[in-house]
Parts: sequence; structure tokens; C-alpha cells
Amino acid sequence: MHAKLFRCSVLLVHFLTGSCTKLKIGGASWIVENQEKSLNLSAIVPGGIYSDLMRENMIEDVFYGFNDIETRWVSKMDWNYSTKFSVPEDMMSYKTIKLVLEGVDTFSTIYLNDYKLGSTNNMFVKYTYNIKPYLKDHVNHLQVRFKSAVNKAKVLFEEQSKNYSVVPLCTPDEYNGECHVNHIRKTQASFSWDWGPAIPSMGIYKDIYLEGYNSAIIRDVTVKVQNNSANFWDIEVRVYLQPSQIKIKGDMSVVVHTDNGEFLMKSENFILGKNEHGDYLVTLNGQIEKSRVKLWWPNGYGNQPLYSLVARYNNVHNTEHSEKSIKIGFRTIDLCEDEVENGNLFYFKVNNVPIYAKGSNNIPISILPELAQNEDNIKFLLESAKDVHMNMIRVWGGGNYEADVFYELADEYGILLWQDFLFACNMYPATKEFLSNVRAEVRDQVRRLQHHASIIVWAGNNENRAALVQNWYGTADNYELFKYDYLKLYAETIKNELLHSDDTRPYLTSSPSNGRKAIEEDFESLNPQSNNYGDIHFYNYNNDGWNTEAYPIPRFSSEYGYQSLPSVDTLLTATNNPSDLLTTSEFLQKRQHLPEGFSKMDTLIGYQLTLPDKDCQDCYKEYIYKSQVVQAMSVKVETEFNRQWRSIFTKGGLYMNNFEFVN
Repeated sequence: MHAKLFRCSVLLVHFLTGSCTKLKIGGASWIVENQEKSLNLSAIVPGGIYSDLMRENMIEDVFYGFNDIETRWVSKMDWNYSTKFSVPEDMMSYKTIKLVLEGVDTFSTIYLNDYKLGSTNNMFVKYTYNIKPYLKDHVNHLQVRFKSAVNKAKVLFEEQSKNYSVVPLCTPDEYNGECHVNHIRKTQASFSWDWGPAIPSMGIYKDIYLEGYNSAIIRDVTVKVQNNSANFWDIEVRVYLQPSQIKIKGDMSVVVHTDNGEFLMKSENFILGKNEHGDYLVTLNGQIEKSRVKLWWPNGYGNQPLYSLVARYNNVHNTEHSEKSIKIGFRTIDLCEDEVENGNLFYFKVNNVPIYAKGSNNIPISILPELAQNEDNIKFLLESAKDVHMNMIRVWGGGNYEADVFYELADEYGILLWQDFLFACNMYPATKEFLSNVRAEVRDQVRRLQHHASIIVWAGNNENRAALVQNWYGTADNYELFKYDYLKLYAETIKNELLHSDDTRPYLTSSPSNGRKAIEEDFESLNPQSNNYGDIHFYNYNNDGWNTEAYPIPRFSSEYGYQSLPSVDTLLTATNNPSDLLTTSEFLQKRQHLPEGFSKMDTLIGYQLTLPDKDCQDCYKEYIYKSQVVQAMSVKVETEFNRQWRSIFTKGGLYMNNFEFVN
């Protein structure tokens, strides 16, 4: 493998691997300008518009002061990213050259040399375009023209409302947020949440590159490992290819590097067309002796051995190949719902051993998606989870599908992952166009993530079933319609698309849910988070958090927590005025997104500690400290209360770990 550097007005990194070529287009030589052309500045790709404007000192730090609100104009403008590049002569000789965008946030139209390649409308989908017919021998001009996601969401809401309006109509006033995020496939929390700001960015937040090949290239590899016999693991490997022509001809091999040499599977001299799902798919099956590999275990239960698996395609003339390498673990997973008096249990087994889940929820590492890709931050967070003996993290449905390194480290550290699909605290459309967009998202993300040993369960959404049944947003006025949309999205569209690519893990339509009881009841239960079934989310804002009588006895608590204020030092990174740290200040009032949040915090502090004098200008440190004591002790009491019931009912607890704003 070797690399060459080329420069036009942008840095290009040219990788030649075997006979398939990859050309990265990135660096600091992109240009971004608003549609009106009144602003023009240098940009870095991967990146985003807020990061670019901050770096060029055109706006101040969006996390400082009131800047999240004062820079909201950025999200309501359209922005054009552009660059120029040259393609090396050896790459121009390929029959097919694809432009690949691994992450585009969110609505854009892409032009190469003034030819429209296509449009994007989902930040969780990888987009590829055949650009060979439109490339020039010398300088090529690439433009990615973004439309405001805030404005686009409003247009889609208005179109939907000609039939009926999908609720909620907006975020609560306290959020200082934007409306109609449920109509678009973008980080749902980017329009604001009770824990964080509305910063609806746009940009190319993951890698962008060219791929050249003549025959076919491997896109995805999924692996199904089953323990069906005493001495062997059954292994099924699915290799998804993208062709240069209608048919793919050649050979496929898969090598697993075991503790006792290489294990090889082959499919030779195949002629491959599209299957019924539109995929070019090669499936290989084999049996690996159990003596050749060791079991993968969660953190605290054993080691996490991982084994390299390499899939390689050779074309029919053996003149071109494509490879993809992943790491896999050998383990079994089961979601158990044993019948007991007054309900069912809800717990996971790994390698037939019951696991008591200990961990937290993961919200976006940064609300700016390009910053959420930072490997150092991801490693720090997951190492910290491992070091404090967590064995499970829930990737929360209002956030992001995390970067590849997040899942790789979870595999390495033995952190089980509860992976929500990214729908949260909303009803959603069920139009043909919306569901088609969701199918593409599920297909891309499941095939990207499926091989990871750490992922233990998929869940369709965060709290949407509870919101529907308990009338959080006025769904009672048209309940049957919203229920139909709910089932169409989670029980049909997502579930069916998921099963095309992964049938190795359990799927829950929602978190919380009543587990299999919800299906048995045909989703008719009026209490979709019963303490006697499935998982619950529980927040206590009114009762003494140090008193165990405040808490239910759940089967599995997949989300719980308490508010506190961050430390004084942390708050002073967002303001230089100590008076802003009073809970009555405009600064903290704008950052407290939970309705009546400080009143609730006062109540919880007052149960155990004396509240400082409201008129005392120097008592903010006391209030902040006491809020943290109450939070820490309340989470401790609730966590230990759950664990006290582990031998009978409660089989796990994942607290909510928040960032940036008041929580």
C-alpha cells in the first residue's frame, strides 16, 4: 500500500489498495459561502458550518453565553460548500468512479462540473454517485449546496398538515428550540432537548472520497455466529457488493484468523445479479471448531477476544480485488422474559450466563456532529465506563449512530450496547417518502454495525409508545390514526428492514416497552412501561430521592436520573460573570430547559438540605454544590435499590448521563 499527495486547491490523498483506488477529498481548502454570497470563508471537510464560522471568527463559541440563540440565524440560511480537485491519470482509467459521502447533514444537492449528481435528505445514510461520465482530465469543480434543515422541516410539516398534522407541533417554549424535527432524518436533539441547545448544523461531517474500480467493490460484511452444536460454531458471512456492471463475476473468500490458524470459506466462479431486495449478495457458510476461538464476554464477566475476518473479492480475470476487514467476537445473546408471579422478568444472557446490566445512557458526544467523531473523546468516555465497571450503554434514540470507533472500542472493552434507532419523544409521519427514507437509513446503519459483538439489542425509538398511549402531545384526539402510523413505522418498516440484514438480536419496538407482552396485547396496553414487564424509564421530580419509597421495583430500568448544576468551574467556561450562576439569572433560566426545573430542584434539595437564602448574591456556590450532592445521593440510592432486587425482579439499571446545559 502506498500513498501519493496531489494538490489543486484542495489536498487529495490517493490510496492504491490492490487494484481498487480510493481518493480522499478533504482538508482545509474547501470554500463555504451563504447563498446570498455575502459571507465567504475557508472551510474544513469533514466539518460543519458552525465549526467553520467559529474557526474564522465570524461567530463566537456557540456554547458560550447566549450564543446558541444569537447564532440561530446560521441554521436558517442556505450554505454552499465547494472545492476543486484533479484525478490522477491511473484512476481515470477505471470503468467506474464513485463519489462517496459517508455523512451529509442533511439536505443538500451535489453538483460536479455543474452537473447535478443528486440530492441528500438523511444524515444517517451513506450516499454514492457514479461520476465517471462527468469528470474532466484536469480540474474538477465539486459543489455541495445545503438547504436549511429548519426551513425544510417547516415546509415538510406544512405539506403533511394538508392531510393531518403530526404532533407535537413544536418543542416546549423553555427549550428555546426549533420546530418539526420529527419530519426530517437528522439528529433529533439538534433542534433542542430538555438537556441541551438547538444548534441545527449542516455540513459534510464524515469522510468524502472517490473510489475507482472495474468490476465490483465490497460495501458491507455481516456475520451470523450460532452455537448449534457441542463442538462447532456455525458461521454465516454475508458480503454485499456494488458492481460496475449489471452482473458480477468472480470469486469470494472469507478468512477468519483464529487462535489456531486461518479458517477459510470460498465461493468460486459465481455470476451474481441483484436479489429480490436489490442487493448483490454473496453468502458463505462454515463451521469453526470451538477449540480454535475463545468466548467474548461483557466487562466483568471475562475477556473480550476479537478475531480478524477478511472478505476478499477477486474478479473473474483475477486482475482486480476488493477487501474488507472487520473484527468479530464469538458469543451468544438472549433476551429472557421468564414468567413469574404478576408478570415477566426481563434480562439478558451472554453465553447462557445471566447479566446484571450496569451502565448509563449515551446522548450525543457533541451536538455538532463533526465534533462527535473525535476519537480521543470517544476513547476517554468508553475507557471511563470500563474503568468504573459498567457493562452496558444505551445509545439513546434522540442522538446519533456513533462513529465506527465507538463500536470498536465497545467490542474491545466488553461494553454491551443497547442501540436505539433514532426516533424520540415525537410522533412521526408514515408517508411513502418518509418510510422509504427510513428503510435506507436502517439498511445502511444495520449493515455497518451488525458485526459488532457488543450490540445486544435494537430498539425502535425512545419513549414514543408511552407518548402515544399517555397522550403527551394530544394524540388522544386521533388515537387510531397515530397508532396506525406508529405500528407502520416501528412494527413493520423498521422491523422488516432490520430482519433483512440482522436476525441475530432481539428487537424492541420502543424503549420503554412491555417486551413480548406488548406484542401479545397487540400494543393495546394503556401502560406501556409497566413495572411488571419489559423496561421502564423513571424520573422523580417531586419526592425525596434519598427515600427508597420514591422508587418502583422495575424489571429493568433503562433510563433514570436527576438534575444538578455543573460545577462552578464548568459554568465559568460559558460565562465570565459570577452573577450569571444565580438560578434567577437570565443566563441559567435560558439553559434550564426542563419546565419548572429549578422549582423541582429546590424541592429535591429541600428534603435533605437547607436551601441557601434567595437574596444572597454569594450563595450560588452553595446551591450548586447541594444540587450535586442531592443528584449523586439520589442516583446512588436508586441504583442500590434496583440492585437490592436483582435476585428476584430487577435485572439492570442504566442512568441518564447528560452534558452541556443544566443537567
